[in-house]
Amino acid sequence: MDPYVEVSIHIPDWARPPYTYPLSSATPSPSSAGAGRLISRRTNAVKNNGFNPVWQEVLSLPFDCVEGMLDLIFVRFAVRRDGVNDEEPVAVYCASLGNLAMGQCHQNLMTRILMTHLDSAGYRHLPLHDTQLSRYLFSTLFVMCAIN
Repeated sequence: MDPYVEVSIHIPDWARPPYTYPLSSATPSPSSAGAGRLISRRTNAVKNNGFNPVWQEVLSLPFDCVEGMLDLIFVRFAVRRDGVNDEEPVAVYCASLGNLAMGQCHQNLMTRILMTHLDSAGYRHLPLHDTQLSRYLFSTLFVMCAIN
């Protein structure tokens, strides 16, 4: 197995309702809300090591955030097999960015997630799940997350 990690961020469309209406106006209908954007990056594949792969790579995913809305941005880590055209990943972890965040998000601030093994601050062991959302008992993804 030649695994790699794909990191995706799902961001609301901040320029569309319900984020742009004035506080004094009525709340817009859900059908007028935008679907948002998806930003993805991936690591290189680790050849012939499905048991204990180590990537030691930095992935930077720039995005914008409305102040105080980190809980509406979702990050997804997917472990996939290189060279296999399989739609389903081997393992996944998904959470709101507010759960992984180390700092605050300010309006119009460019933000990023870093995945690396260089520093001890912000490390997380993310539990991995299969596509049926059953947890792999002893499998985690060890990452360092930072918002700059």
